[in-house]
Amino acid sequence: MVSPLPQKSGSPVIPILTSVMNDADKARILLSALKAMAEFRRAFARPLDSALIAEHYVAYALGLRFPDKRNEPDYDLIGTDELRYQVKHRDKKTGNVDLNSFAFDYLILLHLDDEYQPHGLWQLPVAEAKKIFVERTKFRKFQTTQKKIQAHATKIEVRDWAIILPSL
Repeated sequence: MVSPLPQKSGSPVIPILTSVMNDADKARILLSALKAMAEFRRAFARPLDSALIAEHYVAYALGLRFPDKRNEPDYDLIGTDELRYQVKHRDKKTGNVDLNSFAFDYLILLHLDDEYQPHGLWQLPVAEAKKIFVERTKFRKFQTTQKKIQAHATKIEVRDWAIILPSL
């Protein structure tokens, strides 16, 4: 059974499973998820996670491809012009974005909702990224906020995310 969380004024309704769901239903959902994850790993040679979902959305939306060597350090996708793209995904509520380095040509920020559906896409050249990210030496990372990225990046309009994914 699904019930909404208590709401603050203007916040979205997010359904949660209540204690009414029995163990057999939970086991059925878990087994279904495990089968889907195994099938995904066989098909894409990588485990299913939200970062990979975001990379696929961006690849389809912008006509990019994955590098020949998967898990290339510092960038996720390559353009036909060989430019390198680092993809970061966040929900709208997450404040910060971290980077390990600036070894890419463009940073792409993608918003994903709780259902893993995309709701916003921004592109930022590396030169601009270097201006707004702050080094966090203790953590060996660079960090900024989503708001700063959005203020300095170009918002990319995608009319209909559903049509950019290949037909099955």
